[in-house]
Amino acid sequence: MEEINYKVQGTTEKMGGTIDIGIFPELELVKLKQDKELFNYFDELIILPVDDIEEKPSRVRCIGDSAMNIKAVKNIFTVMRPVRPNSTDLTLFMGNQICANSGFSAYLDFLIYLSTQVNTIFLRGRNEELLIRTIKGEEITPDERYYELIDAIESDIHCDVAEIPELFPEYWDWLKSTQYYYETNSYIFTPCSIKLSSDWKTTTKDYMYGWHKEFLTDKNYTGKTIVFGDYPASGIHNITGGSSNGIRHWYNREENKICLNGLPTEKDGKLLGLFIMDDENSPVSIRTTRRTTEDYFKVQEDMAREKRKAEQREQPNGQLSFFFEEFKYDPNEKNFLC
Repeated sequence: MEEINYKVQGTTEKMGGTIDIGIFPELELVKLKQDKELFNYFDELIILPVDDIEEKPSRVRCIGDSAMNIKAVKNIFTVMRPVRPNSTDLTLFMGNQICANSGFSAYLDFLIYLSTQVNTIFLRGRNEELLIRTIKGEEITPDERYYELIDAIESDIHCDVAEIPELFPEYWDWLKSTQYYYETNSYIFTPCSIKLSSDWKTTTKDYMYGWHKEFLTDKNYTGKTIVFGDYPASGIHNITGGSSNGIRHWYNREENKICLNGLPTEKDGKLLGLFIMDDENSPVSIRTTRRTTEDYFKVQEDMAREKRKAEQREQPNGQLSFFFEEFKYDPNEKNFLC
């Protein structure tokens, strides 16, 4: 039987955080637990199995709540290092890929195509969870935002969302493939909240999709850095302080919690990202405007109207072509991946 190694960390109020003690095989772990001096120094020991490092990506391109903004997603790829061919490099979307804007099918087509080109994982944000539960007929306590989300999707696909598995099986497969969390040796990626203890995997769905002040303010005892979305990063600064690195990411003072929701659907919002290489993280961001996926359709209408006017005036058309190109999705275009 293959021996399992464990990463051991200690928490102490004196040092104000978590300290790495070392990595130990299972037999030595028994002796460690009997070390009275260790327990006199540390308030709590965190013991976690060490994953096979070879199976974990050394580079992760993490993209915050993207809210169906194709242009911003393509642009943020340009400021991150390129994916290496035949590598385990990972592109991770933090959830809330979909939102109440128009353009649901265009954005899912884009994400599904993207997943055929690079190694991707999509977390299941609040909006994806609501849509899946609605399709399954599970009980939901609706609010105004829920109705806006479902109405926008049904207007886009021209049918009830309950018909998605039958009429749009590729969208249903994508929704089912989304995950509640992803974990590496040093990071936990979650769409919203988790318990801050070593048993964080027991977090319930109700807690995960809620906003909790203690999740932001209490100490992180998971033994890893938590990267999360859903909470507006700019709003957290007003509650807890912490550093922003000048681009509106939120880090707690210990820098073991990082929020990546820059409200990309807002007028002054940003799409926030994180580039992780060998466990070191670098924040990146792209300024967004109200030009989201819904503009793809509006621009087509504007161009058709301009074309008609140009024909009437017998003048060359092209006034809006530069604007349309910004939102045109070409499945053959691969440059934005590198």
